[in-house]
Amino acid sequence: MPTVQFGNIYLSGRSRLKGIVNLEESSVKWKAQYVSKSVVLPATDILNLHWTQLGQSCQLKVVLNNGTFVRLQGFRKQDFESLSGFCQSELSKSLEVVEMATNGWNWGNFDFKCIFTLIEGI
Repeated sequence: MPTVQFGNIYLSGRSRLKGIVNLEESSVKWKAQYVSKSVVLPATDILNLHWTQLGQSCQLKVVLNNGTFVRLQGFRKQDFESLSGFCQSELSKSLEVVEMATNGWNWGNFDFKCIFTLIEGI
């Protein structure tokens, strides 16, 4: 069974624990390096996979069928090719690139009326 492994990946959230990600045909697994914590996401529960660049590192967001998600952060830009290929061939899911609006753009027009702020066009 083919697997892909990535080290120094953080489980995003409150704890920010560093660990190792193993992608297998049947699941995505993350295991903390120094404490006994792990996350196992069965492939049958995965709805979408999103790839986002966050400054110098990248993030894999695994969206589950029940509407929840898990964010794994600390990937390198060059990890995209191997990760995308594995997701497509073994998990039968495409890795969707999600761009962040980091150029100072906004997504609406501000209109101040009385003491309220109205944002239009979202």
